[in-house]
Amino acid sequence: VESLQTLNPLVKIIADTSSLNEKDNAFFSKENFDLVCVLSNELAQVERVNNLCKNGNVMFLSSYVYGLYGYMFVDLNDYQFIV
Repeated sequence: VESLQTLNPLVKIIADTSSLNEKDNAFFSKENFDLVCVLSNELAQVERVNNLCKNGNVMFLSSYVYGLYGYMFVDLNDYQFIV
């Protein structure tokens, strides 16, 4: 977390390692987060958090690594950017 924080000291980064099952739906709200990153291999948890973030207009990122393979999913809702 400290290394990420040094990239942009104006951004508040929180690493929460407690179980996603312990979090209520209101936890993933715009009042708490602009972006939620989930690193989990349990699809049901990833889908639940993504749906809560989408309903709360919170950007969502999920990834996981399986040895040599992995995935990354990004849901930026209505956010638009130019590459």
